Amino acid sequence: LEELLCTICLDILSNPVCCGSCEAHFCKKCISDWVSKSKDKLCVHKCQYTEIKASKLLLRMLSKLSFSCYNKDN
Repeated sequence: LEELLCTICLDILSNPVCCGSCEAHFCKKCISDWVSKSKDKLCVHKCQYTEIKASKLLLRMLSKLSFSCYNKDN
């Protein structure tokens, strides 16, 4: 499930997007915050950041996940 993790926050992708240059996947908020703080406007992987684009494939994959709490009966 590594493909479903943000390389910035290391959590499951939330509103997944990818860098237009390297196509690495991030949470939209994580990469937006990263780029706004980056002096050179580079993505996390040091490639030239050009755009954020939605990742429809990952959105479909994430929508099929189901979560449950192990402690819900306790």
